[in-house]
Amino acid sequence: MTDIFTIARSSDLRAVMVRAWEAVKALVDGEQEAIQLVIRKVSKRSAEANALMWVRLHELAEQTDWHGIKLSAEEFKDLLSAGLAKSKVVPNIDGTGFVIVGQRTSKFSVKQMNDMITLIEAFGSERGVRFSADPRMLGGKAA
Repeated sequence: MTDIFTIARSSDLRAVMVRAWEAVKALVDGEQEAIQLVIRKVSKRSAEANALMWVRLHELAEQTDWHGIKLSAEEFKDLLSAGLAKSKVVPNIDGTGFVIVGQRTSKFSVKQMNDMITLIEAFGSERGVRFSADPRMLGGKAA
């Protein structure tokens, strides 16, 4: 018997914990020799989606610029994720520029990561970037 209980921010924590406790109690009452209880954090996005995002960002950085300025893949990630996540822009410490704060692609949900990849591809396509084959179309999965 395997029961999986997922607790999300929108979950009723108490109700989920009661159901989990009842499942554990049923196993113990059923005189099982042993039970295993595993608690783990569920990854919000896949490694494949993360890899695809970085491939796309590097292709973007190699083939285009932003208002005549060459940006690194990391800088394009900051630029595009700030637009997607509606991040804040604040003056830097010495007052010579600005810093984007608040975006963390590592915290993106599967939907947000898919939106980010779509945004990168649309942004690049508008600028003539030729992207490599998408592994999602080759039988792989990205998110």
